[in-house]
Amino acid sequence: SENEKLSRMKRLEYLKFNPREDEENMLVMLRADRVYEESLSQERKEIEELVEAMQNALDEKNILMIEVSKKKLTELLDEIETGNSDQYVA
Repeated sequence: SENEKLSRMKRLEYLKFNPREDEENMLVMLRADRVYEESLSQERKEIEELVEAMQNALDEKNILMIEVSKKKLTELLDEIETGNSDQYVA
């Protein structure tokens, strides 16, 4: 039926989309790399864990998990960047 065709086309479009190529996702990962380089060991461990979770979600193309992990990572990066700079800068 026509509805079935549209439904299948939507699913195929989703499969073609690579969330790693999404600009917002790329910017968060680049920001994480920069903050990681400027951070001390404890903050680095936290960043590593959240980056790994986001990478896993990106690999699985799980939109919900991508959004959740991106939010957690962004919150941590905000916390580190707005904290006392000499506490976090290596």
